[in-house]
Amino acid sequence: AVLVRGAKHERAVLDSLADAGVPTVVIRSRSVFARPVAELLVSFLRSLERPRDVPAWKGLLADDFFRLPSSLLLRFEETGLIDELVERGGIWREELMAGHLRKVLDSFFRFSVEIAGRARAEGRDDVAAVLEQPWPRRLLAGREGKRHWTDWNHLVDLCQARQAEGVREPADLVGWLEASAD
Repeated sequence: AVLVRGAKHERAVLDSLADAGVPTVVIRSRSVFARPVAELLVSFLRSLERPRDVPAWKGLLADDFFRLPSSLLLRFEETGLIDELVERGGIWREELMAGHLRKVLDSFFRFSVEIAGRARAEGRDDVAAVLEQPWPRRLLAGREGKRHWTDWNHLVDLCQARQAEGVREPADLVGWLEASAD
């Protein structure tokens, strides 16, 4: 048995045990706001705070949404794909401000398939194979997949409810998500 002081310490301990090949079972339930998928949602919303911020989008492409290697990111920047993403980011921000988070996320994940085609054209069939998978399948395939998928949907529903209450700015949604995690 391993005891931790709180949710902030729990993830590091679980990751260390997993890296060592030690199976784990979490007895205490963590808030949905403190789960790993919340970090993914926050990362996406932060990119929408400043949709013309190229480094933010490149960071998003390198993290758990896409896991793109830096060599492919560089190639995508050279071929204009990053510029396309920046342009779409502006559109997605407008849709988010209109209260349509789920629509924005659906469009964002469809963009993943476009990136897959370009990855394949660059000879990265391994990356393309992952990106061609629908987002639910990618989440479900990982450790705690069903939990992550449930958490993802719950968080998106909660954010949509906040939007219905008038919270539309990406920064305000990020602030609410982060405050709720504490």
